[in-house]
Amino acid sequence: MLWDADEINVTWDINWRATAVTSWTEVLGLTESSYELTELEANTPYIWRVKASCDEGRESGWSGQNKFTTIEEVAVDNILLSDLNVYAKSGVINIINSEAIFINTISIYTLNGVLVGAFDVNTADNVIIPTNITDNVVLLSIQCGNQTSVVKVTIK
Repeated sequence: MLWDADEINVTWDINWRATAVTSWTEVLGLTESSYELTELEANTPYIWRVKASCDEGRESGWSGQNKFTTIEEVAVDNILLSDLNVYAKSGVINIINSEAIFINTISIYTLNGVLVGAFDVNTADNVIIPTNITDNVVLLSIQCGNQTSVVKVTIK
């Protein structure tokens, strides 16, 4: 999760939950304006909200609820992944497709399942995807026909 923050904010509290659950999970006293959720259920809608505290002891009200849905768990097809080589540097993802596998779509997700980019490539060639992502780990979902493979990629 990532949110905009004013300069005067010094800590944040967040609440999050699956939409089907009534009680919130709390994370208090964060000093960064981002937080990575772990151990989420696959293919599940979630909501979250944030509030800020400033150095003068004041705090905001809760933000509006933000929504995201985690991706469906997908088994990794080792044959497909061995035929594709994925590299990432300087915000660019490069997929070397030496076996000319027809790639339909490529989606980029954060580790907590938030979609940050989706691309209809429809090609059997190599694929280059420029992003504004740097110094982060993402999940790359590659769809080839009726097969989908997911690979964890570090973008430096």
